[in-house]
Amino acid sequence: MKKLFFSLVMMLALVIMAGSAFGQDKFAPYPGGTYTYNLPYTLNHAGNVTLTVSGGDITLGTTTPSGLTLVGATKSLASGSSSIVIPITFANIATGLKTISIVITDLTTNCSNNIHLDVTMHALPALSLGVSTTSITCQALVASPASGVAASIPAGSETLVNTITFTVAPTVTNITDYSYGYTLTLPTDGQTALTSYTLSYTGPGTYAEGTGSAVVTGITQADNANGVFTITFITTTSIAPVTITGTLSSATLTDPVNSGSYVGALSPSSANTTVNSVPGIGTFN
Repeated sequence: MKKLFFSLVMMLALVIMAGSAFGQDKFAPYPGGTYTYNLPYTLNHAGNVTLTVSGGDITLGTTTPSGLTLVGATKSLASGSSSIVIPITFANIATGLKTISIVITDLTTNCSNNIHLDVTMHALPALSLGVSTTSITCQALVASPASGVAASIPAGSETLVNTITFTVAPTVTNITDYSYGYTLTLPTDGQTALTSYTLSYTGPGTYAEGTGSAVVTGITQADNANGVFTITFITTTSIAPVTITGTLSSATLTDPVNSGSYVGALSPSSANTTVNSVPGIGTFN
């Protein structure tokens, strides 16, 4: 019997379907990413192909030929040279080894060939945020008040201010191209007994102050740094201690190259400081 031979390329070619300035490493894929694997083949007669993928946490896109499945559906192939196309999306929680296996059979000779590709998931990208705050032992007083004037700020004056800072410190691991954002919830003006309560932000990304929350987005690896939120208020007398709490939420890390998105860990997720009371003093009469 005349022997018919055909060969399979033993390495899958790197093809980026969507394109990226940085490229995608499909042989060490990121969790959450979508990658397309191409496998050239040559058949002297009509044949068929089966695909199996092991390792779990995988979604299969539209394949060529259409209808290939993760569990070995058999699909027809025409004679000649072409490529098997396998788009795979790995879940955000995907870890460990995944194996892509293909068997191609010549239906005239009933001879088959097979190939498999082992890919090990890239370590899971991670964002960790922690919030800390300064403390106020006693509110600020006028350094040298006029005769008959209490050392607290006279009503209506904002020349002497107190500040509380909340600092959000990030740690990003296992990823080199990323962006992230988060929300820090703080009391807003009118929700506390503090006077001339204002909030400002210094740090990377884009800051937007909403009702009861400060939202920061668009921080990248190029400008990754602490975010500092500063509350400013004038000395307030005759009120009970006021506790100000900042609470982190909605921390999301995004991989723009591989389209992955990951929920950030928060530790600690909140911090608070107490503004102690200052005695109220009237005037001599």
